[in-house]
Amino acid sequence: MSETEQPPKKPEGEAPPTLHDIFRGADFQSIFSQAGREAGAARPGAAQSAGNIEALRRIREFNLKPREIRDHLDRFIVQQAEAKKVIAVTICDHY
Repeated sequence: MSETEQPPKKPEGEAPPTLHDIFRGADFQSIFSQAGREAGAARPGAAQSAGNIEALRRIREFNLKPREIRDHLDRFIVQQAEAKKVIAVTICDHY
């Protein structure tokens, strides 16, 4: 928009649209189709792969210190010492 153009003014007293007004008439049936539910239904009962089992084992046995994580991040992130420190502490607190 240029400086000379101004947004259209709403009449005084007109209420802003509600979510109900915005989404009224939208075709959500095509987004949330039954076929999509059936495809995802087979996933929960599927057997876990060896890679998933290994990843879960590494998470359960997590024992790194923030300094070790920071040293690993040093290989990929240049400078930004404060950011690396925050990330390392956050990861250790999470696991």
